[in-house]
Amino acid sequence: MTQKPWPIILLALLHFIAPLFNLLLGILFTGAPLDEYFIGVFNMNRWHELLVHFALIPFAGWAILMTRKWSYYVFILSMIIVIYFNYLSYQSHPTSFSLPVLFFIIALNIIVVSYFLAPSVSRVYLDSGLRWWEQKPRYPSGDLAIVTADDFKHKVTIVDISESGAKLDPYNSKVENDTPLTLEFSHGSKKYSLPFEVVHTYQDKIGVKFLHDKESKKATRQYITDLIEAGATPRTPVP
Repeated sequence: MTQKPWPIILLALLHFIAPLFNLLLGILFTGAPLDEYFIGVFNMNRWHELLVHFALIPFAGWAILMTRKWSYYVFILSMIIVIYFNYLSYQSHPTSFSLPVLFFIIALNIIVVSYFLAPSVSRVYLDSGLRWWEQKPRYPSGDLAIVTADDFKHKVTIVDISESGAKLDPYNSKVENDTPLTLEFSHGSKKYSLPFEVVHTYQDKIGVKFLHDKESKKATRQYITDLIEAGATPRTPVP
């Protein structure tokens, strides 16, 4: 799988280490002895604050890293809660840190949230088609194959193939109506039989998704490995 974008990884990492950063920031601005400061911070009477700062913030980082539609909303909600609790903490303990420090912390959180609200970033979470690092690379093939069903056979060419699917040429309307469907072909001395379903058609070609079991998945990987060893390169360069 291709690496996630570095801004997402970096921001997730910053959320994972944020509790430590908050401790260091508190020690720096309060000037309290370490033992007194830690006793004050880890006071179980303030368990809700502990939960927010030492669990919810890293959880928000995990949501960033998941890059899913649900995790996007989880992150936004988590950060709203963090900002709200920072404000409550200042009201409850105004001597713990100064108003400028409160403004700095809240401003930092708002900047991070604003980054994820930007359309160019939020689309990555809301549209799975934009998450290129989750897409299996497609390799050009050119091998001849046969689409088979119970009473139907259709000759095709494998235009390109990935571990999850393939593009076949030409299109035949009957292919969509026959189930189950199987793609049968040979490459060298090896024979392949891959079950699939049609997911779309375009430009007189068929886009198919493989319905893998353990053996067919292994066979597809081996086939792609053979293509790569023969000099095949990904159809679309990785962004």
